[in-house]
Amino acid sequence: LAPPLYYGVCRSTRAFPGTITVGHDALRAYAKDLLVSFADSGFSRVMILTGHAGGQHMAALEEAGQMAVEERDFRVSVVSLFDLIDFSAVETPHDGHAGEVETSLMMVIRPDLVKGRPDGHFPRRPRFMIMKDVRHLMGNGIMGNPQPASPEKGRKYFQMAVDGVKAALEELESEEWTKK
Repeated sequence: LAPPLYYGVCRSTRAFPGTITVGHDALRAYAKDLLVSFADSGFSRVMILTGHAGGQHMAALEEAGQMAVEERDFRVSVVSLFDLIDFSAVETPHDGHAGEVETSLMMVIRPDLVKGRPDGHFPRRPRFMIMKDVRHLMGNGIMGNPQPASPEKGRKYFQMAVDGVKAALEELESEEWTKK
């Protein structure tokens, strides 16, 4: 278990105050160097578990993993916490940033930081257009509905994540995916 990386790629909310982000190329290069270093130190299997599921962030980590396994003979998994939660169990369809799931998780790990539950917000966004600043679309930054959040749901989502990490580790250990 290695120390966490506290920063990643956060393009969609970077215009909001307090969002600290790194570029795609910077994260990819850093993660790739770390992975190669783990391999050089004798690790045969490495899992990157991230609590952020932004598209650019995940792409940078996945590209880093691909580049590292092309350079060294070892296994890499890249898993987002949100890949492990069964969203069919979530009351809010299309739940996202600061919605039901994230608010429920926060109610378990840092309830003191949950300052009420504003109404849900499901901003309409362009399907194809790339935008520099989406604050006018995101309103208060919520992309989902925090209203149905609860500590009970948070514990349920954490259990899903624990079970998912276990399954991902079993996959990483499995010989099923090795060359025959």
